[in-house]
Amino acid sequence: MRRRRRSPNPLATINVTPLVDVMLVLLIVFLVTATLGQRGIPLDLPRAPGSAPAPATTLSVSLDAQGRLWVDGAPTETGALPSVIQAKRASPGGALVPVLFRVDRVVPYGRFVQVLDLLQSAGAGKLTLETTDSE
Repeated sequence: MRRRRRSPNPLATINVTPLVDVMLVLLIVFLVTATLGQRGIPLDLPRAPGSAPAPATTLSVSLDAQGRLWVDGAPTETGALPSVIQAKRASPGGALVPVLFRVDRVVPYGRFVQVLDLLQSAGAGKLTLETTDSE
C-alpha cells in the first residue's frame, strides 16, 4: 500500500502580511514624530566649503537675526549664559563643555563678539562655529 503524502495544513503557515502592515505603520509614525521633535531656530548661516556637522553631545548656542540668544533651542538671556555653562561643567563628565555656536549672517559683529566672550569667560571648552556648505 502506498502512502499518500499530505499537503501542509493551511493553518500551519504564518501569514506575514499583517506583520508587514504593522511595521510600515510604525515606520511612518516614527518618521513623522522624528521630524516634529526637531526644534529649529531659523538662521541664515554663512557659507563655508567643507563644513562638517558637530557631534550631538555639544551645547548648542544660537544667535538669531534679531540678536536673541538661544541655548539648546530655548530662549535665554545673555546674562544667564555663564550660569548655564557652569551648570553644564558641574554635571558628570562636563569638565570642558563643547559648544556649537550658530550665528545668523545678519547679526552685528559686536553682538557676536559679546556672546563669544561670555562663552570663553564661562569656561566653554572646544568652540565650533557652524556654517553651511557653499553650493
